[in-house]
Amino acid sequence: ALASFLSTGIRSESGSLVGVFVTQMPPESKPIDSQEEMEQTILELHGMFHDFTYGKINVGIHPPATQIIVDHLRIVADMWSFLRVSLQGALSLQALQNATNYIATLMLAVAALNDVLVDQAWLFA
Repeated sequence: ALASFLSTGIRSESGSLVGVFVTQMPPESKPIDSQEEMEQTILELHGMFHDFTYGKINVGIHPPATQIIVDHLRIVADMWSFLRVSLQGALSLQALQNATNYIATLMLAVAALNDVLVDQAWLFA
């Protein structure tokens, strides 16, 4: 019979590995493939950026009302593209550092987009 186990190392105060805690998971549990879920989420986010930039009328997403919104959406999408590449690459400390830097830059671009959306909403209110 197939069995799933969950384990973690137990370390002393000095950081040395002194043992391992292991527990068997119930038969109805199934492993989570976090890499597969992340790849699916990355694809979905990529599609959302496209839909928000160009619109997707059949699902109720209209194109942006002004060019400045489009411009800021493209900036956010570009920043996302850099982050996407680092998330899809091989796992390493450098990839993590790159992703952290890209996230900070992406958040600044998102904040600027948010400001533009609020400003533009007041123009059309």
